[in-house]
Amino acid sequence: PPPPVFFYTHNPAYALLSGLVGSEMCIRDRAYRIGSWFVAYLVMEQGEDKVYQFWETVDQDGFAQTFSQVFGKDYKRYVTDFEAWLQKPNSELLQILENLYSSKRL
Repeated sequence: PPPPVFFYTHNPAYALLSGLVGSEMCIRDRAYRIGSWFVAYLVMEQGEDKVYQFWETVDQDGFAQTFSQVFGKDYKRYVTDFEAWLQKPNSELLQILENLYSSKRL
């Protein structure tokens, strides 16, 4: 089962607008949410500039090579580390959002 940090809610309006129903919508919703948390994790670990650098250069050398060059280890290792991080209590996981938002305050 997915970690408890992901708050899955069924949104009928989203389902109707996107044409997704049942498990297909649930899978896409989870993938989107997990991807968002993974990007937040990368920002926490590496900084926002590295994420921008990755997306600005990924077309040159491809995903895997660019990921390793920019972030210092391959994406599979980062996914493993991310999955371990997800096992922390929700209170610790949610701190990542506080850190991201506090860095944007003036």
